[in-house]
Amino acid sequence: MNLHPSSFQQEFYTGYSSVTPNFRSASTDTSSITCPLPPPKRMQAEALLPVNVREEIIVKDSCSGSCAQILRPFSIMLSLEDEGYLATSGISDIYETGETRSKAVTRYLSSLIDELLWFQQKKENLSAHLRKTYQTLQMYVVLV
Repeated sequence: MNLHPSSFQQEFYTGYSSVTPNFRSASTDTSSITCPLPPPKRMQAEALLPVNVREEIIVKDSCSGSCAQILRPFSIMLSLEDEGYLATSGISDIYETGETRSKAVTRYLSSLIDELLWFQQKKENLSAHLRKTYQTLQMYVVLV
């Protein structure tokens, strides 16, 4: 399986509706409000959107041409920022941004491949923290 934005929903997580908040229409009746309220900067439901990445998925990095397989499922957390979405997860210290959820996740997965390649090249000289990060990442993603 290759990573293509058009097939993103089917390949990388189950149920787009599971990550899309279900918003209810807010009432426009303001008669019960006695003092003006500032508009919220961001709706709470949009603060973090989990994207569940399934195991056995093959991810291809279009820049390097390298591929990786997901060994264990994990979640990528998306937060809505001013310029788009910010993608992070608990398996790595990296982050990526994208104009859409799909682009942020696609870039994040490609960055995991880049990170694995970098770790392999530098593994002899890694600090203790980076060695631990590398070991954690290897439990979830492997180059193929």
